[in-house]
Amino acid sequence: MYWKPEQRPSLLFGYYAFNFLHRLGPYLVETGENYIITASDHFSYYVVCFNHHSLNSRYFRKAEDAHSVTEIQNLASDGSPLHIDF
Repeated sequence: MYWKPEQRPSLLFGYYAFNFLHRLGPYLVETGENYIITASDHFSYYVVCFNHHSLNSRYFRKAEDAHSVTEIQNLASDGSPLHIDF
């Protein structure tokens, strides 16, 4: 069975997340609770910050392919902002 990316938004998000992580540098500089810093051989640094939130009950009330991309941000259990100090 074939599916279109817009039919399975969680798989599409997973694809982009792994694709993004693949672009990090090969040398780990530092990690924290919500960030990763890597470097390359050419003095380039790559910083990834993330703010993971679990999905709330609204996500589970509908079929996965029934959610639109625009409503994904409203499906997090906690929408609090994150402040990171380096």
